[in-house]
Parts: sequence; structure tokens; C-alpha cells
Amino acid sequence: MRFERLAMKKPILILSISILSFLLTCFLVVRGKNLAAPAPNFERIYKNDAIRLVRSFEMPFDVLDLKIYDQRFFVLNRSDQQIVELDTMGNVVARWGKRGGAPAEFQHIIGWDVDRQGVYVLDVRRLAITELTFEGSVVAYYPVRSSFVRGHRLAAKHYVLKAMSKDSPRRQAFLLIDISTDSTTVMKSPFPEVPNDIAFDGVFVKNNVGRNFYVSHWASFFFSFDATGKQLYTAETIDRTPPPTILEQSGAMGMDPKATLVNISMSANERHLYILSRARSRAQEDKGAVDLYDVRNGKYEYSFLIPGFKGEYPRIIAVGENQFLAFQGEAIVHYRFQDVRQK
Repeated sequence: MRFERLAMKKPILILSISILSFLLTCFLVVRGKNLAAPAPNFERIYKNDAIRLVRSFEMPFDVLDLKIYDQRFFVLNRSDQQIVELDTMGNVVARWGKRGGAPAEFQHIIGWDVDRQGVYVLDVRRLAITELTFEGSVVAYYPVRSSFVRGHRLAAKHYVLKAMSKDSPRRQAFLLIDISTDSTTVMKSPFPEVPNDIAFDGVFVKNNVGRNFYVSHWASFFFSFDATGKQLYTAETIDRTPPPTILEQSGAMGMDPKATLVNISMSANERHLYILSRARSRAQEDKGAVDLYDVRNGKYEYSFLIPGFKGEYPRIIAVGENQFLAFQGEAIVHYRFQDVRQK
């Protein structure tokens, strides 16, 4: 009798396994349409022969951001609302702008860029985009009609803003701005699976060959898009930290106060997207970890550690051709960098 019961259960067991296998396959296929494959396992692959200390220099002002363009170092000075160029010894070479309301003056720089033509600034308080020559002359001044909290230059005369949409109900959205034609279009949300307020809090970054990225601060996601705003892929970071909870407090929606910033600072070159991460779940030795993702598909490749400098771990990073800058404590630390994929 026991044998008969087992014989009857066997087809049911096989059928159950087949159904579960089918459902899992469907889930992976659907998920694969939206996300690049996440990093294997949950452990970083360290290759610390990639970075060597060159020198450091103290900054007399509050550094908000760093960029390397054509082997030149640029700093966003928060105190004076100014773009500053430094030489490799840390000496000031040039300055653009200052705090104020006149042309070529700024009040709250929220996005900026540098290329061979000059300097580009997005001012969230003046609601304007300003384009400057390296000599400091204003090439273009474009008032923005929508309030925005982040801004990014895609290409010549093309920008993307993180702003409030004009539809009802109003929501955060990416707006594509063409200042040559005075046109605005709304970009499709790249994070459909993540709560809106979390997904749209992040940082823009681009590399030197026209690939752009937006990295969420609070959720373990980033997406890539081209110079026209077309989305290329969405990917998951190696930390895979679940999004923090959105709570209702005094009738308003807000983020769980216990939530911790996951992705702190980002930079990119033609090969990799670099993300300075500090997930709560990570061990102490992972402080200062920079994770590298293939710009072509968002797949994780490897990590390296930026060592503590005078007891301070990096808060801002910038990568160039074989050079790497990190803002640690009150100093900008210059490292020589070798992308190990080139070896």
C-alpha cells in the first residue's frame, strides 16, 4: 500500500518541479529585459595593484565635486560657487564664476561639465544654464522654466534635468532640454520597480565618449543612456541593498530616517563606470571600495580599495586616463591608476 502511494505521488512531484522550473525561467527572462545581470555572488573581487599614491594637496575651500578632463583637474568650489582648475601640484590655474547674481555668477551649482570648448553650469537657484568659454565669456544663458534639483549636460545644447513633471498628479521626472530649439520632453522612468522618491535621488555622470549614467543614491541600481536621452540598460550594483522604506509622517511621505546612502560618488571613462559605495551591510575593510562596471552592459567586473588618508576615507572620486582623484578629509589625493583590464 505504501508503494502505491509513493508511485501516485511521483508524477505529482515531477509536475510540481516542472511548473516551478517554468515559473523561474519566466521570471529570469522578464527580469533580464529590464536589468543587466547582477554581480555573481555577493563578494567583491579585489585587484588592488590598480592604484598608486602620487601626492596630495590641501584645499582652502569646500570641495563639492571633482572632474578630470584631458589630463586637467577641475574642482567645484561649494563655498564660492565657482569652478576651479588645478595643476598636478594642486596650484590654482584658472577660475570660472563666483557667488552672485550677475552674468557668469552663480548661486547654487547643481550640475556642471567641461569640454574642449569651455565650461557649462546648471544653477538650481537661478534656474538657468550658463555656457562659458575658457576665457570666462558667456556664450549662452538659458533660463529654465521648470524647477529642478539635478542637472546634467548630455551634448552640445542638450541637457537632462531631474525636475517635477507638469502632468497631474505631479511627480519627479527626467526632462530632456534642447536649448537650441527651446523644447522639452519627458523621459520615461528608468526605475519602474523602485519607489519614485528613492529612484530619482541620485547623481548624473558621463564618460568621454558620450555614454551617460544616472546612479541612485539609495537603491542599488543605475541606468545608462546616450546623448539623445535614449535608455540603453538598467543594471544592479553588487551591494544589492534593498530600497529603504517610504514612510508617512505627519501626512507627508518621507524616507525611513534609518536609511543609509549606498552609492556616494561616481565617475566614468570609456571602459568603466566607477561607483564609490558604502552599503551598511559591508564590512569595515570595504570602506573606500570602488566598484567597476562595464559601460557596455553594466556588468560588475572588479573592485579596488582607496586607502585611508590621514584616517579619512574618500567622499568624492574622479577618474581620468591613468589618473584618479579622491577627496579625503580636507585634501585632494592624486593617485596613478592602471585599469587592470588593459593588462
